[in-house]
Amino acid sequence: MFSLAPTRWDPFALVRGDLDGLLGSFFQGAPFGETSSVAPLNVWEEENSYVVEAAVPGFRMEDLEVALCEGQLTLSGRQSAELEVEKEGVSYRHRESVRKSFRRIVSLPENVDPDRIEAKLKDGILTIEIPKSESAKPRKIEVKLVK
Repeated sequence: MFSLAPTRWDPFALVRGDLDGLLGSFFQGAPFGETSSVAPLNVWEEENSYVVEAAVPGFRMEDLEVALCEGQLTLSGRQSAELEVEKEGVSYRHRESVRKSFRRIVSLPENVDPDRIEAKLKDGILTIEIPKSESAKPRKIEVKLVK
Protein backbone atom coordinates (compact mmCIF):
# COMPACT_ATOMS: atom_id res chain seq x y z
CA MET A 1 0.00 0.00 0.00
CA PHE A 2 1.35 3.40 -0.94
CA SER A 3 1.05 6.27 1.50
CA LEU A 4 1.97 9.92 1.21
CA ALA A 5 2.20 10.24 4.98
CA PRO A 6 5.64 11.21 6.27
CA THR A 7 7.60 8.41 7.86
CA ARG A 8 10.55 8.40 10.25
CA TRP A 9 13.84 7.14 8.98
CA ASP A 10 14.74 3.83 10.59
CA PRO A 11 18.39 2.82 10.10
CA PHE A 12 17.59 -0.78 11.10
CA ALA A 13 14.65 -1.27 8.71
CA LEU A 14 16.70 -3.07 6.07
CA VAL A 15 18.33 -5.40 8.59
CA ARG A 16 14.97 -6.11 10.23
CA GLY A 17 13.43 -6.90 6.82
CA ASP A 18 16.28 -9.28 5.96
CA LEU A 19 15.99 -10.97 9.35
CA ASP A 20 12.22 -11.36 9.01
CA GLY A 21 12.69 -12.89 5.57
CA LEU A 22 15.34 -15.30 6.84
CA LEU A 23 13.30 -16.43 9.82
CA GLY A 24 10.14 -16.64 7.71
CA SER A 25 11.79 -18.97 5.22
CA PHE A 26 13.31 -21.03 8.05
CA PHE A 27 9.94 -21.69 9.69
CA GLN A 28 7.96 -22.07 6.47
CA GLY A 29 6.63 -25.59 6.14
CA ALA A 30 6.94 -26.30 9.84
CA PRO A 31 4.17 -28.65 10.97
CA PHE A 32 3.09 -26.24 13.70
CA GLY A 33 3.18 -23.10 11.56
CA GLU A 34 0.96 -21.02 9.44
CA THR A 35 2.48 -19.15 6.54
CA SER A 36 1.51 -15.67 5.54
CA SER A 37 1.57 -15.18 1.82
CA VAL A 38 0.89 -12.22 -0.37
CA ALA A 39 -1.87 -12.61 -2.91
CA PRO A 40 -0.50 -10.91 -6.05
CA LEU A 41 -2.84 -8.17 -7.26
CA ASN A 42 -3.73 -6.62 -10.59
CA VAL A 43 -5.79 -3.42 -10.44
CA TRP A 44 -7.14 -1.60 -13.47
CA GLU A 45 -9.72 0.96 -14.48
CA GLU A 46 -12.40 0.40 -17.08
CA GLU A 47 -14.89 2.92 -18.42
CA ASN A 48 -17.58 2.10 -15.85
CA SER A 49 -15.68 0.35 -13.07
CA TYR A 50 -12.44 -0.53 -11.33
CA VAL A 51 -11.33 -4.15 -11.19
CA VAL A 52 -9.15 -5.83 -8.59
CA GLU A 53 -7.86 -9.29 -9.38
CA ALA A 54 -6.02 -11.43 -6.81
CA ALA A 55 -4.35 -14.79 -7.33
CA VAL A 56 -5.53 -17.02 -4.46
CA PRO A 57 -4.80 -20.61 -5.51
CA GLY A 58 -5.84 -23.23 -2.99
CA PHE A 59 -8.36 -20.97 -1.25
CA ARG A 60 -12.04 -21.87 -1.27
CA MET A 61 -14.88 -19.38 -1.32
CA GLU A 62 -15.54 -19.84 2.40
CA ASP A 63 -11.86 -19.10 3.15
CA LEU A 64 -12.06 -15.60 1.63
CA GLU A 65 -13.38 -12.30 2.93
CA VAL A 66 -13.83 -9.02 1.05
CA ALA A 67 -14.79 -5.93 3.05
CA LEU A 68 -15.14 -2.21 2.38
CA CYS A 69 -14.63 0.31 5.15
CA GLU A 70 -13.92 4.03 4.81
CA GLY A 71 -12.73 3.79 1.21
CA GLN A 72 -10.44 0.81 1.93
CA LEU A 73 -11.12 -2.50 0.21
CA THR A 74 -9.71 -5.33 2.32
CA LEU A 75 -9.11 -8.77 0.83
CA SER A 76 -8.20 -11.50 3.26
CA GLY A 77 -8.04 -15.23 3.25
CA ARG A 78 -7.26 -17.97 5.68
CA GLN A 79 -7.32 -21.60 4.78
CA SER A 80 -9.41 -23.50 7.26
CA ALA A 81 -7.99 -26.29 9.37
CA GLU A 82 -10.23 -28.76 7.51
CA LEU A 83 -7.55 -28.94 4.81
CA GLU A 84 -5.22 -30.63 7.25
CA VAL A 85 -7.07 -33.89 7.71
CA GLU A 86 -5.65 -36.05 10.44
CA LYS A 87 -5.55 -39.69 9.44
CA GLU A 88 -6.13 -42.32 12.08
CA GLY A 89 -3.09 -44.45 12.76
CA VAL A 90 -0.79 -42.14 10.79
CA SER A 91 2.21 -40.45 12.33
CA TYR A 92 3.68 -37.80 10.02
CA ARG A 93 7.48 -37.78 9.70
CA HIS A 94 7.53 -34.74 7.43
CA ARG A 95 4.70 -32.39 6.53
CA GLU A 96 4.90 -29.40 4.22
CA SER A 97 1.22 -28.64 3.87
CA VAL A 98 0.43 -25.72 6.16
CA ARG A 99 -2.42 -23.30 6.39
CA LYS A 100 -1.89 -20.11 4.45
CA SER A 101 -3.26 -16.66 5.09
CA PHE A 102 -3.07 -13.25 3.48
CA ARG A 103 -4.43 -9.73 3.86
CA ARG A 104 -4.30 -7.01 1.21
CA ILE A 105 -5.71 -3.48 1.38
CA VAL A 106 -6.54 -1.35 -1.65
CA SER A 107 -7.45 2.33 -1.31
CA LEU A 108 -10.40 3.19 -3.52
CA PRO A 109 -11.21 6.55 -5.08
CA GLU A 110 -14.28 8.39 -3.85
CA ASN A 111 -16.25 7.91 -7.05
CA VAL A 112 -17.31 4.29 -6.48
CA ASP A 113 -20.75 2.79 -5.82
CA PRO A 114 -20.21 0.61 -2.72
CA ASP A 115 -23.66 -1.03 -2.96
CA ARG A 116 -22.88 -2.66 -6.32
CA ILE A 117 -19.45 -4.19 -5.62
CA GLU A 118 -19.27 -7.82 -6.74
CA ALA A 119 -16.66 -10.47 -5.93
CA LYS A 120 -16.26 -13.73 -7.87
CA LEU A 121 -13.89 -16.68 -7.48
CA LYS A 122 -12.93 -18.80 -10.47
CA ASP A 123 -9.93 -21.09 -10.98
CA GLY A 124 -7.96 -19.58 -8.07
CA ILE A 125 -8.53 -15.98 -9.21
CA LEU A 126 -10.61 -13.63 -7.04
CA THR A 127 -12.07 -10.85 -9.19
CA ILE A 128 -13.72 -7.84 -7.58
CA GLU A 129 -15.61 -5.41 -9.78
CA ILE A 130 -16.13 -1.99 -8.23
CA PRO A 131 -18.62 0.06 -10.27
CA LYS A 132 -18.10 3.80 -10.57
CA SER A 133 -20.88 6.00 -9.26
CA GLU A 134 -23.22 7.42 -11.89
CA SER A 135 -21.82 10.91 -11.34
CA ALA A 136 -18.29 9.66 -12.15
CA LYS A 137 -19.19 8.01 -15.44
CA PRO A 138 -18.51 9.95 -18.61
CA ARG A 139 -21.63 11.34 -20.16
CA LYS A 140 -22.42 13.13 -23.33
CA ILE A 141 -23.75 16.65 -22.98
CA GLU A 142 -26.04 17.88 -25.68
CA VAL A 143 -25.16 21.22 -27.23
CA LYS A 144 -28.21 23.41 -27.82
CA LEU A 145 -28.50 26.16 -30.35
CA VAL A 146 -29.43 29.48 -28.79
CA LYS A 147 -31.29 32.01 -30.96
